[in-house]
Amino acid sequence: MKKYILSLLTVILSLISSIYANHNHDIDIGVNLNDNSDFELGLIVDSKREYDIEKVAKIKEYETVSSRYNIIDSRPTYWFVLRLRNTSPQRIEKLVGINEAFVEVVNFYTLNDTLWDIDVNGLSIPVKNRSFISRLPFTKVLIEPYETKTIYIEVNSEFIGAIEICLINEGKYAYTEQLKTMVYWGYWGVAVTILLFSLFFLIFLKERVYLYYFFNVISLIVFAILYSGYSQYFNISTELYYKLHVSSPLIGVFITLFTLEFLNVKNLSKWLYYLLFIIVGGYIVLCILILFDLSFYNWMLIYVFPTMTFLLFIGIFALIKKTKLSSYYVLAMSIYIIGLILLTALTLNVLPNIFITRYGFLFGSMFEILIFSLALAYKVRIVHNEKEQIQAELLNKEQTVKVDLEFQVKNRTKELNESNKTKDKFFSIIAHDLKSPLSSVLGLLEILDNDYESFLENKRREMINVLYNSAKNMYSLLENLLIWSRIQIDKIEYKPDKINVKELVSSNVELFSQLASQKQIEININIQGVKYITSDKNMLNTILRNLISNGIKFTDKNGFIEIVIKNKIINEKNYVEFIVADTGVGISPERIEKLFVVSDDMSTLGTSHEKGTGLGLILCKDFLEKMGGEIFFQNNSTRGSRFSFILPL
Repeated sequence: MKKYILSLLTVILSLISSIYANHNHDIDIGVNLNDNSDFELGLIVDSKREYDIEKVAKIKEYETVSSRYNIIDSRPTYWFVLRLRNTSPQRIEKLVGINEAFVEVVNFYTLNDTLWDIDVNGLSIPVKNRSFISRLPFTKVLIEPYETKTIYIEVNSEFIGAIEICLINEGKYAYTEQLKTMVYWGYWGVAVTILLFSLFFLIFLKERVYLYYFFNVISLIVFAILYSGYSQYFNISTELYYKLHVSSPLIGVFITLFTLEFLNVKNLSKWLYYLLFIIVGGYIVLCILILFDLSFYNWMLIYVFPTMTFLLFIGIFALIKKTKLSSYYVLAMSIYIIGLILLTALTLNVLPNIFITRYGFLFGSMFEILIFSLALAYKVRIVHNEKEQIQAELLNKEQTVKVDLEFQVKNRTKELNESNKTKDKFFSIIAHDLKSPLSSVLGLLEILDNDYESFLENKRREMINVLYNSAKNMYSLLENLLIWSRIQIDKIEYKPDKINVKELVSSNVELFSQLASQKQIEININIQGVKYITSDKNMLNTILRNLISNGIKFTDKNGFIEIVIKNKIINEKNYVEFIVADTGVGISPERIEKLFVVSDDMSTLGTSHEKGTGLGLILCKDFLEKMGGEIFFQNNSTRGSRFSFILPL
């Protein structure tokens, strides 16, 4: 009988508590065990920042606001009051926090008997010092059965804009964080690839348009790191975090300067040309102001819309005037501005925090830099065609020149044409080699983004491994590209030095010991009376690494590679000869002629389907020419390949 009376009293007290809780906007987490969104909670605004938790806890009447709240003034302290009620017979654990990384102070208070438990969080607290390790300010809250717990959240923010108080299960939070990580790392992967590609064009062509584009992409990457909150993992200070927001107006600086060069605005209209420099000046002023006072960041938000819209207007004007590549510009800027509108609307709490509003700017800026990179690559073709046209006109004018001068001009023209054809073929090959793995990366990221939960863990790891290998191949290709481009413009100097031959060869073999061990390939070093050589150590390292790597790549398991170094006399001159011979598959006669030149099929797969860049042997040949040496190849009489090169003593 006593048991039934207690049960009845429990039900009555629960009903009374329910009525009171609804009046105070309690959230019943016992009813909905999943994440709670769009709920109401209390708000106390401390305009003078003088309240402490004891004073706040005594306030019984406060404003009721939505869980997504728009901070319009950075001066007050905002105290959010969240009451959680557990009407279930089980203990429930929830994550409570703010879905924005830019909030400087986020402190969580809960009353434990007569003492306050405080969880200090926010931008000012390093991630490693937080109770819940995350880029976002979150804390764990444990609610006992039939318990009602009040959580006070103290918020100080130097930024204005919308923040969202979140109440979510830890499993759901981990899942959404994985998806967000994929989005951000996919963005950074594309951005860094394009950054390196633009750096290659900048080094090779030395035009200002590529310089401005390069720094625009860097500014976008910095902004994305700050916006995502992953900057928290770099353990940077709050002061540096705020100063890095100068990247936002720098985006405006470089995209405006890029517009000047890309659309050739000076020839389009002089008043537009000078007006764009005024816009650049405005962004530079904002950069300086933001470095000293972060509140000027809000001015930048006001300034960016009319200026970006004006840039789009210039693009449309250039399109009407039939300016080259203006269609690319209009398309890129249109997508970029749409993303900018979505970001601003989200910041001002005009649109809800959904996937398209949250990441619209990231996708908009990503498509912008992709379209601009395609346009800049096409610009190379246009410049090349213009050069060919100019050359043709010059040839027509020079028909009346003397025979000896005409002969020199024809020879020079032939050299230029061959050089241009080689560069065209080279650019075409590189564009294809970059496009294929980049398309694979984007395709796999899209599949993972759309159907992440449908894949088993081993399948996810397999797909991530494919992404890693594609990125690794792109990096290797770009690294060789940069070396090759520096050779072409004589940026790599020949610096001879006395080199210990045994140490040189042994160190390079050691680099590939693990790779050779995986294929069970034995590498033998045979040095015949050569102790020292005077040459460029860095160039020799590059040559040996490429030849040893190729030997391992094209040799089957249980194969053998022999490296021989010996003296050699050619035409009464002393040389040292390096030989790298393997027992691999050898090279077909039709490919031998293309080994040291740019061709359509420079790269081939190894015996274990290893992917190469196709530039290694070309780099070897160029380096040896700088060192006064020469490289040779021949197939072994039985099986395999034999590369050798000579250097003067």
